[in-house]
Amino acid sequence: MIRSRLSEYLDGELAPHDRAEVALHLAACAPCARLALELALVVAALRERSASQGAT
Repeated sequence: MIRSRLSEYLDGELAPHDRAEVALHLAACAPCARLALELALVVAALRERSASQGAT
């Protein structure tokens, strides 16, 4: 259930209670925390690429 909410969590789209629930889980679950980090890195790379393509 947490994994299905990671995208919304990383995008800041969860309600405060739900965000806190995901954050608590990530603090206690290394595999999910690792996945969240990997997703965050992918999102950052995509945003950077999109920004650099828009600047040309």
